[in-house]
Formats: sequence, structure tokens, C-alpha cells
Amino acid sequence: MGQALQWPSNRSSLAGGLITAGIILLLLVAGREKFFRDPGTFWHIRLGERMLDTGMLIHHDPYTCTFGGSLWAPHGWLGEVFMGAIHRIAGFDGLLLASAAVIGVIFGMLAGRLLRIGLHPILVIGLVLLGLAAAASHIHARPHLITWLLFTLMLFRLCDFEAGRIREAGLLWLFPIFLVGVNCHGGVLGSFGTLGIVMLGWLVAKVVGWPSPITNRGQACRLLLGSGVIAGTVLVNPYGLELPRAWWTIMSMDELPRLIQEHAPLNLREPSSWPVLALAVVYLGLLAGLRVQPQVTWLLPIVWLMLSFDRVRHSPFFAITALAAIAECFPQTIWAARLRIRPDLYDPEGYGQSWAMSSSCSRVGQIGLLTLVGLALLLQAWGVKLPVIGAGWARLPETVWPLSLVPRLHEEAAGRDGLPIFNDYTFGGFLIYFAPEYQPFVDDRCELFGGPWLAAYVAAEQGDPTVQMAAWAKQYPRFDYALTQPGSGFDRYFDRQPDWERIAACPAGHFYRRRADRMESPSP
Repeated sequence: MGQALQWPSNRSSLAGGLITAGIILLLLVAGREKFFRDPGTFWHIRLGERMLDTGMLIHHDPYTCTFGGSLWAPHGWLGEVFMGAIHRIAGFDGLLLASAAVIGVIFGMLAGRLLRIGLHPILVIGLVLLGLAAAASHIHARPHLITWLLFTLMLFRLCDFEAGRIREAGLLWLFPIFLVGVNCHGGVLGSFGTLGIVMLGWLVAKVVGWPSPITNRGQACRLLLGSGVIAGTVLVNPYGLELPRAWWTIMSMDELPRLIQEHAPLNLREPSSWPVLALAVVYLGLLAGLRVQPQVTWLLPIVWLMLSFDRVRHSPFFAITALAAIAECFPQTIWAARLRIRPDLYDPEGYGQSWAMSSSCSRVGQIGLLTLVGLALLLQAWGVKLPVIGAGWARLPETVWPLSLVPRLHEEAAGRDGLPIFNDYTFGGFLIYFAPEYQPFVDDRCELFGGPWLAAYVAAEQGDPTVQMAAWAKQYPRFDYALTQPGSGFDRYFDRQPDWERIAACPAGHFYRRRADRMESPSP
């Protein structure tokens, strides 16, 4: 039985490639609508397209009627340019494909590492799917996915150096990784923090006599110097200090965990948190069975697990570090020793490929995957309608976005631009993308509005907005339109106001207009 199920070494790369392709296809199917439930996707696209059209960076808020013209640096500017370019080529289909491909490559590479230690592909698939489920709560078509990929590449470099699979010179790849990451998304903070923890851990381990890749003082000085240079990449961006200032502003807002779902603590009562807990049990169980002293990178998942309990958006980094750590430490556990009696499930000698070939698939497989993704992108760009990989597959969820109201929004604007409109929080990005004639009241760029402002907005929505509405009417330009979510606090407010009337409705949204006799006359 064991011989029948063994996977010889010349098939491990094939298995990794098939797993990667399978993840991409799975995400293309499962993410057809779910990837487009976040309002940030829409304004990221429009910002990217705006920069492509003008050839200029954005330094002020170009959209809202509340903070329009205020200083603001898009901290994901390069990622937004990528998104704008992909959208120009293949629309939402292209963004779905790109997102699925990035995530597929990440977890495919992790699968490759698990395969190289000798685990049977069935076990690898189970672990990878568990990790993917743990990261699923924060999967959206947004620039932060690039951060995940760059974080994974950085982590692999650190693990390989610690294990002696690459030399010190191999860490030079960290410089371009961080240069790109700094300009793509503020999530690069996680990479900076992880690098700092690892470097400090290696130094402390060397001093106390624990396992450390540092062999002498000269090497320690070079690593510290290199880390300092990498830290300096935070300033290698067209905005200078404005980018790290925006990152800090977001992470230091005490109000966000109470107001924004992705910043909220991990809720153990939510089913989306259960895969995180399950993966934590697997990882901690393996850690408890170690037969040697743990290395620094093996302990990184503990840090990210604690951060996940603080903010759910950190769960993907826990999933990535946990799978990478399992691939590193499993052979050194009592569980591996016991599983050796089942070579059909675990056979480290049967794979026998060097870590130089530890990517998710062989060079031929990588070329094949790139060819398939490129072909799908061409089909989408040419408008060839095919299930899963062709044009028209991506779909915006009409239960979330009031798509049927878009024609009425345009009709009401009647060719006018810059119309202030009050909106529920989640509809800001929707208006920026679908109805650019309007200036939304709020969107999900938290660093632009600030914690106290957002807290006041949420308090008004959850209570009686009358007093807050009166204050806003004195502070901001007059708005004669409103787009609300059915049943929200603001929706109930406009519904009962005698000065307002509902002029269009759908299951996802209500469109209100100030009554004609109460509207301002249009400017000549």
C-alpha cells in the first residue's frame, strides 16, 4: 500500500505546479464575486487610472466634498498603477485573474516547501487549504496582495539563510523586495517588523548559545548594516516621509478596531476565525513536539498569531509564516519520527531534490503557469467569453452594490460635475468608480478622515443623526443627494425627512434627492 502511494522525486515539482494551478482555478471560481466586496477596490482602480492618464502623482484628495483638496498621499500608489493598468487591459476579469494568480503563487510556493520535506501531496493540499482558509477573510482585489507576495519572498530568504541553504549574499534580494513593497502598500510595515524581529533574534540566539546563522562579529555587523540600509528604503519613494506617516496614522488610530471590520480583533464566534485557530493548533502541536531547540524563524508564527488576535487583517501573515515554519521544523519533531513508518504519507528520502529547486514547480511548470495566466489575460482583453478564464466571468455582487441605480445617478447628474452627495461609508468607492459626477461625503481612506471624524460618523449612523447632520450642514458644502444602504441609520434618517424624497431603490441601495422646492437653483 505504501509503495503504491509514494510520490518519487521527479514528480514533486509536478505536484507543486498542479497545486498552484488548482489554487488559481479555485480562487477564480470562489472569488468571482467575493473578491469585489470591498469598496477600496473601486477607488484604487480610479486612482491608478488617473495617474496613468496624467502621468502625475496625486498629492491631494481628488474626490470627496468633505476633505477634497486636503493633503493626502496614496500610500499604495504603485499598486494602484498596477491595478489601473490591469483594469484598462481586461477590466474586473483581469483584476480577478491577477489576484488569484498572486495568491496561487504564494500558497503554491508554500506547498513546494512542504513537498520538499517529504510530505505526501494529499497532506500538503490539506495544510495549504487550511492556510488559505485562514487568510480568506482579507482576500480582496487590492494592492495589499502584492505585500503578501513580497512578504513571502522575504520570509523564504530568511528561512533559507538560517538553514544554511543560501549564503549571506543571498540576502541581497531583500533590497529590491523592500523597494517595491514600500511603494505598493503600507502592509510593508509587517515585513519591516518581521525582519527586525529575525535579526534581533539571531543576535540574541548567538549570544546565549542557541541556534543562529551568525558565525562571527564581522557577519553580525554586516547584517546589522544591511538591515539599516533596508530600513532606509522606507524613504525611497516619491512622497518621502508622507508614506510612512500615512502608515503610522492608520496603525495608530485607536478608533479603527471598533469601527472597521478588517482592523477589528479576531472574533472567535465568527466561522471565519476557525481556520486560524485550527492552523494554530497544528503549528503549536508541531512546535511542542520539537526534538531540537527552535530556530528564530520557526517562532515567527507566534508573533503573527498574537497580532491576528489584535487585528484580523494580520491573519494572512500568520497563515504564511505558519506554513513556512511547518516546512522548516516538521522534520525535527517527534511526529516526523513516528510518521516515518508510513512512507506513503511521509518519505523525506524519496524526494531528494535540493532546496535550490524548492519553488512551487519546476522551471517548465513555471513557464506553463505563466503561459496559462497570460492566455487567460489575452482572452479577457479580447473579450472572448469563456467560463472561469474568459471575459465576463468576474461579477460584482448586486446584493452589496446598487448597480441598478447607476443609470439613475447619471440621469440625475444631467452632465453636471462636482455634485456633493451624502453616502453610507461603503458606497464611497462605489460612487468614485461608477458615478464620478458626484463628490462622496466619505469613503474608506481612513487616514484622510481621521479616527475622531470616523467615530463621529459611526456614532451618528448608529444613533439619531439629526444633530450631527446639522453640524455637517454648517461645515461642508450643501448636498442635495444621498445614497444609503437600506435599513441603515442614515437611510432611516433620510426616509423620514420631509425635505427629502426617495427617487430610486434596489435591494442594495436607496437614492434620495432633496425635494425640488428645497433644492438650490443650479449655478448659471
